[in-house]
Amino acid sequence: MEEKVGALLVSLVATVAFGAVLFFWVIRPPTVNSDVLNVLVGALSAGYIQTLNYWFGSSAGSKQKDTTISNLAGGTKA
Repeated sequence: MEEKVGALLVSLVATVAFGAVLFFWVIRPPTVNSDVLNVLVGALSAGYIQTLNYWFGSSAGSKQKDTTISNLAGGTKA
């Protein structure tokens, strides 16, 4: 259970950070060091995409597969 809370917290931080950066980027576009900011936003975007992939991508499918196999084998998975 703690593992899921940690993943949820990290996902929430990544989502809020990504949204905040995009919001401020639209409100006040960068004029100085825009190349550095472009790289930083690109890295933040990649982290946000990984967060989405964790919840909706192969990690979620793998976890569901493990639960299904465990249920078919007669065991219970926490």
